[in-house]
Amino acid sequence: MVWTAQDDDPRLLESKRFRGEAALKVWLAGIATRYGPSNITVDWSDSLKADVRLASAVKELIDPARP
Repeated sequence: MVWTAQDDDPRLLESKRFRGEAALKVWLAGIATRYGPSNITVDWSDSLKADVRLASAVKELIDPARP
């Protein structure tokens, strides 16, 4: 899910479910292009960090500065 983060009342901008990593990466690349990776903040929840493949895809396309 992609939410606005520019005011006190966040709105859902986009949401999608994926059956595979490739489809997720294509969607994330589109999100990064549409909103600009510097305008996207990732909520690095414990469950996201625990899923190595998912975390890797998000880091690669949205948050490459994250260690």
